[in-house]
Amino acid sequence: MNKAGIFFVLVFGVLALGVGVAGVLMARSRAEMAEKEVLLAREAASRQLAEVQEEKSRLLDPSPAAADGHEPPARRGLGETEAILQSIDMLDERIDELDETLNRRVTRLWEELDRLKAPAAPEDPGVLTSRLREEGVRLDVGKKTVEVDGFVIQREVLIEFVAVTGRGKTHESLFLLDCAPRALNAGLLALGLAPGTPYRLTEEALVPEVERGSGEPLELEDPETGEMKRYLYFPPRGDGVEVTVSWEDEKGGVVRHRIEELILDATSGKALAPMSWVYLGSRFQRNPDTGEEVYVADLTGDVISIWHSYQGNTILDNPLLVGRDDEIFFAFTDRLPPEGTRVQITFRREER
Repeated sequence: MNKAGIFFVLVFGVLALGVGVAGVLMARSRAEMAEKEVLLAREAASRQLAEVQEEKSRLLDPSPAAADGHEPPARRGLGETEAILQSIDMLDERIDELDETLNRRVTRLWEELDRLKAPAAPEDPGVLTSRLREEGVRLDVGKKTVEVDGFVIQREVLIEFVAVTGRGKTHESLFLLDCAPRALNAGLLALGLAPGTPYRLTEEALVPEVERGSGEPLELEDPETGEMKRYLYFPPRGDGVEVTVSWEDEKGGVVRHRIEELILDATSGKALAPMSWVYLGSRFQRNPDTGEEVYVADLTGDVISIWHSYQGNTILDNPLLVGRDDEIFFAFTDRLPPEGTRVQITFRREER
């Protein structure tokens, strides 16, 4: 089990700010952004101070006439001059306050980053497994699997997701999972998976020559100029996960399918071919209402995406280029059991 997995499991119950590799990257990003905020705030305050000081010099300038021969502005009274000097003093104090407040924030964030990097104390595998089981996640490190329970919720619709929780898009997903996304992610991290990268769309001219062969060329309108430009679309990339679904039939037997066998590709009229799903691990973002960091998959409820996930919000994503099309994937009705059927979904880490 990697340290990232151990650390996440130790803290996922309270949803700490970091989770293994993804948490460290997020903490570093927040610290770097805070440093930029310090610089921008200082620049803004300094500009404002310079403007007031320039106004002060102009108002106190004793020259009788302007250089261009025009009448100089009327000299202000003593009270107005004192008000200007007072505003300069206030700006000086404000700059000091900004330095102190923002520097404290930067220091706190970098300390947090150091804490996230620190090795976590090893935990007994039995205790780890027990903690995850309480959250509805069955971890088997030896078999490199994680299993969760769920239900069939759609079997005759166009889908954008394969599995969600109650907060997710249940109207366009095959399965409803009976677990917290953060707990499932903790189990997957405990298998040694590392977060991958979500899809990206990049102007072809900006893509290194060696990468261009792996992207799909697209002609799109530049939103700023209105001109048509050539872009390259890259699907998600990362560690692979095999996903299978099983349930009990009317006779008490077990039916088991790879999850791809339950998804119909409208372009071919067939089920998807066997493939590895890309582990993204979702991400963290700041809650605009509370200012707290939240795990996005918990917030959205979207766990496995068949249509490429925006900004890598889901835990698993479709590795195929066609995943950019949200109108071609359907439930494979003939292979799915009735809605409400209880299922077990198993995630197995595939070797790199």
